Amino acid sequence: MITPQEQALCEEAIRPYGIPMEACRPLRFLAGDVVVRQGFLGEHLYLIVKGSAHVRYYTEDGKFLAMRHSSAAFSGFIGDLELALGIREFQNSVTAETDMLCLAIPYRTLEVLFLTDVRFSNKIAQILAKRDVESLQGRAAALGTGERRLAAYLLEESPGGVFRQPLTHTAAVLGLSYRHLLRILSGLQEDGLLKKEPDGYHILKKEALAARM
Repeated sequence: MITPQEQALCEEAIRPYGIPMEACRPLRFLAGDVVVRQGFLGEHLYLIVKGSAHVRYYTEDGKFLAMRHSSAAFSGFIGDLELALGIREFQNSVTAETDMLCLAIPYRTLEVLFLTDVRFSNKIAQILAKRDVESLQGRAAALGTGERRLAAYLLEESPGGVFRQPLTHTAAVLGLSYRHLLRILSGLQEDGLLKKEPDGYHILKKEALAARM
């Protein structure tokens, strides 16, 4: 069951896509829950209403590449790539980073909408195109030093000027060892650009941090 306030949030989240609320099923995921697993078949697309998740691609030897974060405010769909490709096998694994409220929408409902409603298909195309651009930007940033990559990531992932992402995930995203990441963070703190607080790393000098990119 969801509260009336959460019901209102769900209705607001789904409204731009022209999908009837009756076709959606609210679901809760606790932090650490697997939402979808790479290689497994699924029947639903998920829209994140509250919370965030991280997306990983696993290689055959068990290593993984941290792809991105998904949240209500950013790339809120899980399974949109599969919808666009017309496949049922998930291409990535998605795990709840925080407690999440999602709307599960059957693919069979969306397939008709994707082919007949230009608004909906355009929105999915825009989301995928935005991710592609961000992927290219990420590859370009990867050519820089660890400090440059971290500075760009801090500025991008610090709503309200506070960086709260798990450091293990951050190291994986940036292609750094955990120890090297801690050394760079320590240096930025010594230079007065960051300050570590119980709720995360506070950016003290945004312009100076941007100059490190």
